[in-house]
Formats: sequence, structure tokens, C-alpha cells
Amino acid sequence: MKTIIVAAFDCRYFDLGLDLIRSVRVHPELDGFDVGVLDLGMTREQRLLIEQAKVFVKDAIWNMDFPARKYFQDHEPGFKGMVARPFLSDYFAEYDKIIWLDADTWVQTPASVLTINETLDNYESCGIPEIDRSYEKFTVNPGAWNAEFNSYRESFGDDVAEMLKLKPQINSGVIGLRKEAAHWSLWQKYLQHGLESGSKCRTVEQHAFNIALYFHNLDFARLPSTCNWLISNATPFYSLSTNRFVTPNPPYEEISVLHLTCMTIGKVSPFYVIDKTGKKLFATAPLRPEYRFWEKKVHNVPSLLASNRIC
Repeated sequence: MKTIIVAAFDCRYFDLGLDLIRSVRVHPELDGFDVGVLDLGMTREQRLLIEQAKVFVKDAIWNMDFPARKYFQDHEPGFKGMVARPFLSDYFAEYDKIIWLDADTWVQTPASVLTINETLDNYESCGIPEIDRSYEKFTVNPGAWNAEFNSYRESFGDDVAEMLKLKPQINSGVIGLRKEAAHWSLWQKYLQHGLESGSKCRTVEQHAFNIALYFHNLDFARLPSTCNWLISNATPFYSLSTNRFVTPNPPYEEISVLHLTCMTIGKVSPFYVIDKTGKKLFATAPLRPEYRFWEKKVHNVPSLLASNRIC
């Protein structure tokens, strides 16, 4: 079965998207996977650079019409990628398996991609619930549950929000689906419904995916949080002994895919550097959007810290 890894970005997210592609290409274990990108508005020079990296680039279109479309076209043109996501099996119809990675994800190890690909041999879809013992919604910020409830309600009404308010949210930033999965048409159906409400909620597409999963009990495998670590929910630690980002609680598991949500929502946090026993050695300066998780930087953290160039 033929697999493709797909992302989407415009000129504003180009640096993050290029980082993502580099983070895939650096792992020889992923050499057998094609990489595709939906062009949401790159410059000619940016697109040429991506194509030279042997990436299959396709122009994204507005696959749906809806009341707030003009607003998004004017203010958040990248939203086109969220509307296009339920149509990936049309954009890349020649592939049997589609693995979606948000432009602000970064592949630290190939384990997540390999696991998703293998899981799709036995399941129609798979993804990662926004659940972990370290996440703020379970520790210091239970109000996050209310935020999810309110965003469901904005796009789909009180009844749907009430039914899903305690259901673990599946993050659509890292998911895998087979081409023939029933999920695509249902995802499109509920996204159209949510957009017709006039909502400007940026997570309406993710909510539509969750509604399809939960309301129709679709075939779906739940993978661990290390396959899609949401940095805005819990800042990882960095292990000097392995030169890897790890979960911020024992046994400090290696994270496979970091989702750099802190950068896209403007949240800044320091991260701790630990030794092999888990002892905190020191904390860095806060992460900033300018900090890129390039391979050459991540594997040279000690010298970067010493020269104050990490942040």
C-alpha cells in the first residue's frame, strides 16, 4: 500500500513547513514515504524550493462555500488548508494511506510516522487524543474543558457541545486515514454544517472530525501523546544524555512528534534541561516563535545554550 505524508502552508508558515519537511527527510527510515504539500499561498521562490526537495505540491482550493469565507480569505487565508483537509483523499487519490502533519509539527524521531503507517494496515484511521498526565487541562488549567465546550457550541450548538464536552478531543494535527475510509464524507458533512453556522472558530474542522468519529463510532485507533506532543499543553524537557526532547514527568519518554502550538498561539515558556537521572540542571530562556527546531540546533543544544543563541 502506497503512503504519503501531507502538510499545508502559505508564505507565513513557510519556515515552519520547511522545518517539518527537513525533519522528515533527515530520517532514513522514512525514505520510502512520499511527501506532499498543499500550497495555501507560497511565493514562487518558496514553492520552487519545496519542489526542489522532491515534494509533490498541489494548489489548495476552497473546497466549500460558507458565510464566513470572505472573512477568512481576507484575514486568515491559511484557513483554506483546514477546509481542504477532509478532501485529502481527492487531492492525493493515487495513495492508499494519507498521513497528515500540521505545518507546525516537527518530527524528532520517525516512530510516530512509522506507527501511524503500520496502524493503518489494520484500522481505517488513527490519531492522538489530547490526553496526557502532564497536560495543563488535567493539572493547572481545568478551564480548558470549558473552552472546548464553548468552541463546539459556537459551531454546532448546545446539544452537540453537551454530548461531547467530556469526550477526549482527537487532535487533527497528526492523523492517518486510509483512502477508502468512510470518515472522509462524514468529516466533510459535519464541517459544512459547522461552517454554515457562520462560526469563525478555527477549530471547527477538528470538531467536525471528532463529531464524525464519536457519533458514528468510526474505526479509529488511539495512539500515545508522544506521537503528537502539544507543547502549549505541556512544555517538554530536554535530555542532555540523549539529545532529545522528552515528556516532563518520569520516566521521561522520548517524544516522536512535537507540535509547536506554543509558537502559533504566541505562548512562550522556558524548558528544563535534565540529566539521565531526571535531575533538572537548568532552565532555558522562554521559547519564542523565532526559535526553530532544526536538526542542527536540537542536536547542538549545549553549545547553543552556552553561547545564548538558543532563544
